[in-house]
Amino acid sequence: MNNAEVQMLENNLALQAEILSRYVQLKAAGAFSEVQLLTQKNTVEETRGRLMQARANRLRQLALLDQQMAQLNSEVADISSRLAQARVTLRYQQLKSPLDGVVFDLQPTSAGYTAQSTETVMKVVPFGSLEASVEVPSNKIGFVKVPAGCPKQLVNCMNADISIDSYPATDFGILPGKVTRIGSDALAPNPQEQRQELSYPVTVKLIQQQLQMKSGVKLPLQVGMSLTANIKLRKVSYLQLLLGEFQDKAESLQRL
Repeated sequence: MNNAEVQMLENNLALQAEILSRYVQLKAAGAFSEVQLLTQKNTVEETRGRLMQARANRLRQLALLDQQMAQLNSEVADISSRLAQARVTLRYQQLKSPLDGVVFDLQPTSAGYTAQSTETVMKVVPFGSLEASVEVPSNKIGFVKVPAGCPKQLVNCMNADISIDSYPATDFGILPGKVTRIGSDALAPNPQEQRQELSYPVTVKLIQQQLQMKSGVKLPLQVGMSLTANIKLRKVSYLQLLLGEFQDKAESLQRL
């Protein structure tokens, strides 16, 4: 029942009431019968009853609409909450690499995998050139530095010799490299990764992207190859080595 129907009944009731008032006057003057007057009174009461019923129906409809609106608002709030939670979940399900490259050593193998805050879940090698990722024990990391100007000027970086385990250095030689980055957070011991003590991740930029044998044969490098890195801490001349050896012998004689 809308407002127009209620208004129509109100107007009809007013009209029937006016007609009844005229009938009463005519009845008093003897120009109208009692039966006709009663019939009009009944019409007025019926119209008033329909109007009251229409108003009651309208109130019930408004209450129902308010209830439905409250239910819709509750559903909207619930959907908004679930949407916000889904966005948070989606954000934690996505890992964004700071650079483009090849992913390897991926740890999650099925849906629902939960990673620890200190766990490495994957490794990324940038496109274009390979880098050596090595781990330096915490008791030796103090000797490894990234001097000013490094890595923009590689000449300022510390030198390193890389030996690929599948290509023994005694037979295939080494790869020269430069230490370009030292991680700020230590890696916890992990027997599964053959890490027995706290270590710091160090990145070594390879000067060459392949091993070249004396015969000229080039051996390609692949992502994930195991290696050993020898970082050169300082340059020592042959004379300094001799003097150092003599000094060691002199100190041993003194101890004797």
